[in-house]
Amino acid sequence: MAEILVDYEIKTHYKFDWLGKQHLDGCVFKEGKPIFAYEYDGEQHFIPVKFGGISDKRARKNLKHVKELDRRKNKLCKENNLPLVRFSYKEVDRKLKQIPEEIIYKKLEKLCQRK
Repeated sequence: MAEILVDYEIKTHYKFDWLGKQHLDGCVFKEGKPIFAYEYDGEQHFIPVKFGGISDKRARKNLKHVKELDRRKNKLCKENNLPLVRFSYKEVDRKLKQIPEEIIYKKLEKLCQRK
């Protein structure tokens, strides 16, 4: 993303006080002002994932908790007028191990249309 947003400052693992204990995967700033935030949602945001050999039951419970945290973060960003762009693990180019530029451009274009 840094290659695309060369005139912007990107801060990763960014935290606003209003997020409480949560943080954003990244926040994009222009002249010191936050423009939008982004999140990378791994598999555990969509399906039960058995990290470290945990049980199916625990994986389902973790998924429910992650979805609650995602909803909370979405709500807080909206309440604080900070657009939030989410990228799914499904959008990652497995060979390059990154999100293709065309997907980033599409999401940023949608973001601009919302404003």
